[in-house]
Amino acid sequence: YCVAPPGRPVAADVRRAFEAALARLASLGAEVEAFDGAGFDVEPIWRVINHTVWRTRFLPLIEREPDAYSPTFRRQIASAAEFSAQQYQEAMFARTALYRKVQALFDEADLLAMPTMSRTALPLGTDIFDTIDIDGRSYGDIRAHWYPWTMLFNLTGHPAISVPCGLGDDGMPVGLQLVARCHGDLQLLQAAEAFEQASAPLAPPPVIA
Repeated sequence: YCVAPPGRPVAADVRRAFEAALARLASLGAEVEAFDGAGFDVEPIWRVINHTVWRTRFLPLIEREPDAYSPTFRRQIASAAEFSAQQYQEAMFARTALYRKVQALFDEADLLAMPTMSRTALPLGTDIFDTIDIDGRSYGDIRAHWYPWTMLFNLTGHPAISVPCGLGDDGMPVGLQLVARCHGDLQLLQAAEAFEQASAPLAPPPVIA
């Protein structure tokens, strides 16, 4: 398990829920050991690959019907023009290295565990270019600070699942992400099912008048 890549914050309520989830996994018979998150801060790699693919796919559609796409999405597509072919290829090489780095973890582990996101849900209408608040401190890159772990496995293709593991101080759900080796989908689903069966149901959300 790893709470976050080095330098990435995790809200206190998410951390508490995650630690309780690890204790629950241990109670089910898991041997829980930490791994070093160094080298897994992947947002720059993800952005080069993802936005370049988006630009290739969507730019002709945006040029034809710009009003059909949000300003935020159009801004992301435009930003991909800054990346060179060399940067894209370097990002693809880095992606291969990330895959191998994750695969190496499974030499010693059956599953990986981490918080799905570093804090609970952001307010409705938040723009991806806005800042994100985590425990009263503002950060300037939502993707890099809110979901560093989901981007990693989007890049490597390892099967991953998010299961509820508690509620934050704001009453919103907190997720535990479990990850298996390539083609380990059955083991992953069995582990997630065992965890959920051992968990108390989440309290209903508060009613807002």
